[in-house]
Amino acid sequence: MSTIYSKTESPANSEVIKGLDQAINTHTSPDPPHPITKAQANDKGKYLDQLKAIEERLREASKADIQFAPEIISFGELPIIRKYTINTIQGREGSHKSRLAELLVSLLLKRREVHKDHFVGFAKNPMERPAVALVDTERNLKDELPFAIQSIKGKAGYNKKEDPDNFKYTSLKPFPRQDRLEVLKTWILHIRETTKQHLVILLDVVTDCVSSFNNEQESMKLFDFIGNLCEDQECTFILIIHENPGGIEAKARGHLGTEAMNKASTALQIGFKKKSNGEPSELIQVKFRKLRRGKRPAPLNLTFSPQANGLIIAPPELVAEVNQEHQEKAPVTEVKDELFWALGRAENGEISRNDATQVITEEINKDKAPDAKDSTSDKTVKRRLIDLEKEPPAWLEVFTGARNAKMYRLVTDTTTTETTERAPVNE
Repeated sequence: MSTIYSKTESPANSEVIKGLDQAINTHTSPDPPHPITKAQANDKGKYLDQLKAIEERLREASKADIQFAPEIISFGELPIIRKYTINTIQGREGSHKSRLAELLVSLLLKRREVHKDHFVGFAKNPMERPAVALVDTERNLKDELPFAIQSIKGKAGYNKKEDPDNFKYTSLKPFPRQDRLEVLKTWILHIRETTKQHLVILLDVVTDCVSSFNNEQESMKLFDFIGNLCEDQECTFILIIHENPGGIEAKARGHLGTEAMNKASTALQIGFKKKSNGEPSELIQVKFRKLRRGKRPAPLNLTFSPQANGLIIAPPELVAEVNQEHQEKAPVTEVKDELFWALGRAENGEISRNDATQVITEEINKDKAPDAKDSTSDKTVKRRLIDLEKEPPAWLEVFTGARNAKMYRLVTDTTTTETTERAPVNE
């Protein structure tokens, strides 16, 4: 097993870095103003050997035919979750994001005789048999979490008395928030040592794995740890994230949520489609917000079934009923939501009003026929964007670019307020 290294080791002191930078910038000068001493060079040596090893590894890899990591979970013919990646599922409180995650866990654990139709279009790679580790942070240990574990096993084809050898689970709820990151590291490293199988780790919810989701230093430490495990230790992560309540549509909470969106190879968003009066309908949509390799599919229409105690494909009549009732085309809240995700996918984090209009119109019409009566025109989307510019949300900066083009970009230093509000169990 490879050695785990930490990206958070204390770097060399600033004077060493300053001396190196100045020496590099003045390399043609016979007398650099701050020559590097032998002691300073030795201080940097602990990184140099590692950097040389990485260069050699990349040199050899770049000469071979590139074999991308296989998918663990696909949707139709499209790989959704690949090995060695970080993936996110986010949604508002009560949006069934935990149920969606648990459905994917059941899929990974399922016995061969369990029919694939139980998994709403998602499929497991038959060549992969990973171990799964569930880390919960919210549900109580008396009945809520045991019931969720029982449900996962049941959907995978096991009875409640059976213990699949590739399914591990624990809870961080009993531990103080300031200790949770170290507790999490300890448990994951223990599980990693107990199995040779590829390890899929579900953190539900990841924002509770640190003392504060606005703590930038802890967020970076968590993602350095996760990233190193994916790179060196045969791990894949699925992270559950609460979206902000209130006015910041679609924004995952705090520094940790922002970092998760940046690191994710696949980002799923789940939520109820609203009726014309603004109330949630029974139609639940899963939107494929980010897919690092591949074209994002149309939203997946689901609903909650009390009989199945889980998510099922929404009946066509429910989809038609909700779409027909949803009379206002491209309401400003929907356009705001789509703009946020469009900016997150933009290469330089900026997008013009004209480009945003095109991208958002295509996104809203993704699951509709080209001539459908409920299709949204680009003129409607453009009007909504102009309205949005008058009172932009806290995360949006509106500015004038080249040739007086109206431009948008994310405000990077926006943080969110901590809240004790908690989602319903088994959401």
